[in-house]
Amino acid sequence: GGGGSGGGGSGGGGGSDESDDEEVGPPVPPGFEGGGGGGGGEAGPSAPPPADDDFGPQLPPGVAAAAAAAAAAEKEEEADFGPQLPPGRGAGRGAGHADGYDPEDLSQQVFDEDAPSGAARGRRRRRQRGGEGDDDGGGEEEEEAAPALPVSHQLVLSAHAKTVTCLALDRAGNRLVTGGSDSDLYFWDYAGMTRELRPFRHIAEPLGAYQVRSISYSPNCDRVAVAGSSNQPVILDRDGRKLATMMKGDMYIRDMRHTRGHVAACTAAAWHPSEHETLATASEDGTVRLWDVEVAAARGNDASSLNVQSGQRAVYVLRDAKGVKTPCTAASWAPDGSAILSAGRDGSIQLWEMRAKPYQPVQLAMRATPRSEYIADISKPTSAARAAHAAGEDISSLTWRRDGVSFASRSTD
Repeated sequence: GGGGSGGGGSGGGGGSDESDDEEVGPPVPPGFEGGGGGGGGEAGPSAPPPADDDFGPQLPPGVAAAAAAAAAAEKEEEADFGPQLPPGRGAGRGAGHADGYDPEDLSQQVFDEDAPSGAARGRRRRRQRGGEGDDDGGGEEEEEAAPALPVSHQLVLSAHAKTVTCLALDRAGNRLVTGGSDSDLYFWDYAGMTRELRPFRHIAEPLGAYQVRSISYSPNCDRVAVAGSSNQPVILDRDGRKLATMMKGDMYIRDMRHTRGHVAACTAAAWHPSEHETLATASEDGTVRLWDVEVAAARGNDASSLNVQSGQRAVYVLRDAKGVKTPCTAASWAPDGSAILSAGRDGSIQLWEMRAKPYQPVQLAMRATPRSEYIADISKPTSAARAAHAAGEDISSLTWRRDGVSFASRSTD
């Protein structure tokens, strides 16, 4: 045990009277037990205090410090396990705002954690109704918090230079066509879209310099009808190649039923729900016209052709309560295709039942697709709501409910 007189007071030599226990084992090297070594050596570096969970022989000072640092780093890493959290939700777990996160990018947003849940909002409303809000009973006037909406799957598609005025989605939900005031069309394919979120095709001015107002997919989604401020709608294939340009009418003919096309700007194009060859277009000339697209496509893409085979099948003229022609601003087929709704600028909504009664499909040839007979000349609509909206305002949209009994209308009033 050391017992020397220079062995460091606090270490306690073997000859000390304060302890009767004998030290066991070989002598400890000088400097590692603060005076426990004999011979009175110089004090060396002191080792860090052992941790509570340390076991085994004590490590040298340098190795012990490195082990302590490694243990602290391991405890830090234990807090980060599992997949990385969405941006803005991992502030306490190291995820934070990961590289590339842009708070202005809506596609990277997630649920609003600050907004109360539905249950919390319901409890607050019950407290307000029970008079627990303010002392003067004014709890009913407290503004409710906005609901928390998931926006983590929201995309922003940017391509148009001006206002987007119309769009159409095919029945499968894979392709989207958008049109705008810049007179251009953009085709978007969700299945083949990359992270750049760019359209796969850009059609510059399919109607010329005219604004695009309406887009409609055919029932089997192989064709697209486009109508706008031009009096000649166009038919495109699924990939945007032009197939046909509808014939324009003679603006000097007074009776619109005797012209072979529109004479004013078109406002809507609506494909028949089940017949892929039947298309309806509406125009500011006050008419709704039905087209046989197969005949129109046979004319080809000749916008100036005077071929009498324009493909026009029927014409319906909208008139106000006084019998004066009124511009048509919207049109929509019934779900079964037996009737069409049209909206006039006089604020009226007019229903046209156009199938011949009794309805009998016409079989044209062996294994041919049955085609409907339509009444080609109807002087008056089947029914009309004359004061559906304010007169002089555009009814911009008509949408049927699937039951075919009710519908919704939207107007600038």
